[in-house]
Amino acid sequence: MPPQLLLAREVVLAGPAGPLVFGGRAPIVTQTMTVAATERTEAVSAEICELAAAGAELVRVTVQSPRIAASLAPLRAKLDAAGVRVPLVADIHFSPEAALRAADFVEKLRINPGNFADTRKPRSAPYTDAEYAAELARVGERLLPLVESCKRQGRVLRIGSNHGSLSQRILSRYGDTPLGMVEAALEYVRLAESAGYRELVISMKASHVGVMVEAYRLLALAMLRRAEAGEGEVYPVHLGVTEAGEGEDARLKSYIGMGSLLELGIGDTVRVSLTENALEELPAARALAERYSDRRHVAEPWTAASLSAEFAAREADPATGALPHDDALSGLDPEARAKHFPVTLVPVHWQPAIQDLLALRWRPLPPDHVRTDELGRLGLVVVPRGISARLAEPRLEPAARERTLLELAVGAGIPLLEGLARRVAVEASSGEEALRGVELGYALLQTTRLRMSRADFISCPSCGRTHFDLQTATRRIRERFGHLEGIKIAIMGCVVNGPGEMADADFGYVGAAPGRIDLYRGRECLERGIPEAQAVDRLQALLAQHGIWREPTGKKEQR
Repeated sequence: MPPQLLLAREVVLAGPAGPLVFGGRAPIVTQTMTVAATERTEAVSAEICELAAAGAELVRVTVQSPRIAASLAPLRAKLDAAGVRVPLVADIHFSPEAALRAADFVEKLRINPGNFADTRKPRSAPYTDAEYAAELARVGERLLPLVESCKRQGRVLRIGSNHGSLSQRILSRYGDTPLGMVEAALEYVRLAESAGYRELVISMKASHVGVMVEAYRLLALAMLRRAEAGEGEVYPVHLGVTEAGEGEDARLKSYIGMGSLLELGIGDTVRVSLTENALEELPAARALAERYSDRRHVAEPWTAASLSAEFAAREADPATGALPHDDALSGLDPEARAKHFPVTLVPVHWQPAIQDLLALRWRPLPPDHVRTDELGRLGLVVVPRGISARLAEPRLEPAARERTLLELAVGAGIPLLEGLARRVAVEASSGEEALRGVELGYALLQTTRLRMSRADFISCPSCGRTHFDLQTATRRIRERFGHLEGIKIAIMGCVVNGPGEMADADFGYVGAAPGRIDLYRGRECLERGIPEAQAVDRLQALLAQHGIWREPTGKKEQR
């Protein structure tokens, strides 16, 4: 398990307005991505100005080709003229040439090791060691010119693995796994280090929160082991849940995934990817940054022998008898005195004989007074006596309405994700409060994949590659199919974010060209080039063909 703070080496981005530091004890950096096409200089520069004014510390733009990379020069000039000094990140897929050109104009680049240099031809036969080594050498030939350019110009490079776009070479050896995601990134890290370049940031993105969390933890462990062996360094980590979707569900998914890692001290930059206006991502990202940035200054760890943890759990209902708060035993219910209560006895001073017990100050620990995030951070006592291991706390009482989604995700969502809880208890004093509590409870269970009570939507954030109005299409699809329990539908704006990135989905709605949609079942394309105006109806027909579609009941279906 990584330490409480994964202290990465400091990577300094030489931004237009001064240095921006990733890692070390620097504050967590927030970022977002533009929706307008990068070559539309007026539109994208106006969007970046708006994002910078709203507090974006880093803005990413898509760069699909060397031609579009050339448009970064007038874009930077336009921003300079407007006095906007926010650093830019070029998002690269499939084109090392575009990356090499973009490095002349932006402060940071992001590449995907799954599609940067490896062949994309399908292959069923496993790679021999010789074939694997030859393919990796080919990767080096395409990567190292970019590394040298970044090194020469003082650029930062993010190596970002995506669960849905691992190369055939990685899939053949590691499978479609979090370990494969980690190894895909570390191969590129080792190549960069071989050239003496270490201005790196690493990310592990997936739409499945559990996969994403496991990949980042494996990455943290791998970097620590490399550092301890003198083979490499601990690099800053960028966090994100890819294709999180829109609305409350997307925020819960992002907060649970990223929050569980930030609780461990893993994470130096964040983006909350939403199928919404990019401006809407910033408050969500800031909530994470503000909650965890002040935890980046910690005392040096103690040196202690390793101890094996033991976990025990049993089915139990919370104790119903109330403990007094006056440090006396007389107030206990007579029937409850013989029972065991979840209490912590803290000695205040020593007195002889019967006064010993009365001189102790106790702290009651019934479920209503326990914050599971506090227990999780302790890591010593997972479930106190009398608290069911199947109950997620804090309970969704009326006061929970005032809590932010982030607090709810950290307090209740993380224990669900970690397997410390299996249900959510809702207490309410009115029907309205009960309905809201049930809605949030089902959302938490859905996000952590403990109970699929409605359709699940995986949708990418809009960007300059998108071939249709992604936000409108996502709303239409959610309204049409939201009542279908357990089905997973992916809405992807372009070929980069589908079909590989929607590997976890049952059906896919993917932009193939402007105004044209391809429909998928799993990874198989069943219909191509459908006019956008007809695509939702055709998707419904496809679901009916596979026995999944049913008419809604007419009332609001919550599960």
